[in-house]
Amino acid sequence: MTSTNDPLINIVSIRVPKIFDLLHLNFSYHAEHHIFPGINSDYYPLVQELLKIHYPEKSSNYILDAREAWRLLLQTPRHYKDETTFTDWLGEKSVTCPLSD
Repeated sequence: MTSTNDPLINIVSIRVPKIFDLLHLNFSYHAEHHIFPGINSDYYPLVQELLKIHYPEKSSNYILDAREAWRLLLQTPRHYKDETTFTDWLGEKSVTCPLSD
């Protein structure tokens, strides 16, 4: 959640073994899908390569290894307290988004 709607800031793509991308139609290219939702998923790897060329400073933030994505998912609460803070459903625990700048 950010005040700016930038998929390279507020959406994560993950790195998975190629077989998973083949079986799941490049589902791991989540940010690329949000930038170009109507294109064939076969082109998402090309879009990612172009994003790395044109926005190299952002690629390290929005592309995560699947293991790292799972780790972050399991360690952070699911509710938003504000734009950069997660909280539990009781509001007792607050965690700053690990991917926020």
